[in-house]
Amino acid sequence: MEDNNRNTDMILLLDDYSRESELLHTSFKLSGIDCRAIVTEPDGFLPEDAVSVYELATGSDISLNCSKPMPRCFYQVDVPEFWEISSTGNMGKVHELNRERARIYYAEPRHKRMVRLVEWLDDNGVVRLSEQYNKYGNIFAKTIYNSKGEKVNRTFFTPSGKEVIHENHVTGSIILTQNGIDSVYRDKTSFITDVLVKSGYKDSRYFINSLSYPFFCELRLKSDRSDDVLFWQEDERPDVPGNMETIIENKSGIGRIIVQKEAAFERLCDMAGERYNFEKLGFVYPFKKENTHGKNILICTNSDQIIHLEDLIKELPDINFHVAAITEMSSELMRLDDHKNVKLYPGAKQKTFDRLFMECDIYLDINRYDEIVDAVFNAFLHDHMMFAFKEVAHKPSLICNDTKYAADDWMKMAADIRKAADDKEVSERMCRMQKQNALAQTPESFKRAVCEN
Repeated sequence: MEDNNRNTDMILLLDDYSRESELLHTSFKLSGIDCRAIVTEPDGFLPEDAVSVYELATGSDISLNCSKPMPRCFYQVDVPEFWEISSTGNMGKVHELNRERARIYYAEPRHKRMVRLVEWLDDNGVVRLSEQYNKYGNIFAKTIYNSKGEKVNRTFFTPSGKEVIHENHVTGSIILTQNGIDSVYRDKTSFITDVLVKSGYKDSRYFINSLSYPFFCELRLKSDRSDDVLFWQEDERPDVPGNMETIIENKSGIGRIIVQKEAAFERLCDMAGERYNFEKLGFVYPFKKENTHGKNILICTNSDQIIHLEDLIKELPDINFHVAAITEMSSELMRLDDHKNVKLYPGAKQKTFDRLFMECDIYLDINRYDEIVDAVFNAFLHDHMMFAFKEVAHKPSLICNDTKYAADDWMKMAADIRKAADDKEVSERMCRMQKQNALAQTPESFKRAVCEN
């Protein structure tokens, strides 16, 4: 751990690197706000400009090993001879004959099937060991479980395989070993706080997105200043969280709470009343293009269960439907190729999806089962007008209420699609409303809200 007097002015302290965390980090970068992104949970797939506390603690990237610079694909997991590895688009499994022995979880984007975590099962199907992989294809942490499937301890390794951090999930203690010397911490908050202090970040200004470890550490690091900021990214809830009450009562170093979802903002304002002045601010989204008001619809699917697809195809004969899947398509779906306004893309590669997102201007979120290629979010970033059936919507928060329909109201969806496709002013208004619904910010507005208040 590097012990110096360095003071980075702004620290973005994130609980984990979720989609919301990534968007917040991206918003800071696109707005030109200089900050250091630090994640309190270990993650082997962080971008190059973010670091976990566990990496800071060792003074090096514990997930780095140049001997295998590529992520490990699901079929490259080491298993005993004659054991079988299989995979769907979302996860993999290991079997010994008919007995399930392991589950393989993928990093995003999941369709690339890059191994993030492998859970090994005992004869009763209980998880007894998990192995955490990184973007270099190596195991950098292992977790042991008891017979009830409860975590007992987790060990982190250097690239050479040396144990460097031991985390006891029963007592909560953490042991950091460096240069033959053990540093013992009674809990995770103490560990993170000490790492931040020894890394030169004691007097930094903190921007946090969680009332868990980032907030606990901020409480211990707080000075007489109250210029730290909480970005609240949760959905609306029926009460004000207890830790948030601590902020409202001025018992922390956090002087501002910025809420990043409309419904949550309205709810918190109602509950807190005049006791606190919440602020509302969304993200600077990394949009890829502007809507060109064309008549091309995109649907990404992993099944042939697409609600009212053929009805919509027949109702909108002058609009082109592009249906893409990672896997091969069923005969039920393939027969739609008989329609002149339909083009199918079975077994599509990433470059095909990339091209379709660029060429299309309308996205239909109407397929059952799991989403592929993060389709709705990608459609949003490509400024598609998005329409969805409420019963199957994968990311409803990104889609305006006016363009979400009950499945039996497909005729209304078709009519609205036609209006948008035929009238540029209508489509422009819909795209504008969609961005407003997602609280999209310009780099200038985001920087002004964060830095000038």
